[in-house]
Amino acid sequence: MEKRMEHDPFVLKEKNSVDLAQPASPFLWELGVEMEKGGAFEARLFGTQDKGLRVGIDREKKVVYVQRDKAEGDFSKDYACTCQAPLCGDHSSFYLKIVCDHSSVEIFLGDGEISMTNVYLPAADHEVKLKMEAVRGKVEVKQTSVFEMRSIWKPNT
Repeated sequence: MEKRMEHDPFVLKEKNSVDLAQPASPFLWELGVEMEKGGAFEARLFGTQDKGLRVGIDREKKVVYVQRDKAEGDFSKDYACTCQAPLCGDHSSFYLKIVCDHSSVEIFLGDGEISMTNVYLPAADHEVKLKMEAVRGKVEVKQTSVFEMRSIWKPNT
C-alpha cells in the first residue's frame, strides 16, 4: 500500500463539506470523526454532483448506512437502495475504514463491530473525488488518510 494523502484535523460546520482527490481503484480510505449529539456525517465516493455512493453515520437515528444511487445503464430497479445497521451505545467518536475495489465497497466501523459490503457500479463520468460532509451538526474530522492499493489480479496477457 502506498499512502496517497493525509490531512490535519479540521472541523466541518453543518452543511459544509470538504473534497479530496480520489485515487483509482483499489484504495483504502480511513476516517476518524467526532460528532455532537444528534449529528450526522456522510462520506461520498464515486460521485456525480450530489449522487454516488454515500457512507453515513447518523447519531440521531442511531444508524450507520450505505446509500447507492442508480447505476449506469439502470439494469435493475432494485439496485438503488439504502442499507443500514444499528449503532449500539451513544458514542461520539467513530473510526471508519472504507475499502474500494472496481465494483465493491466494504465498510468497517470501529474494530469491525459493524461491517457492510456493497456492490457499486460507478457512472463512467463520476467525479474523481471523495467528499466529507457534516449533514447535521458540527463534525470534527480528527483523521483522514487515503491509501492506494495494488490489485491482486494480474492483467490478461
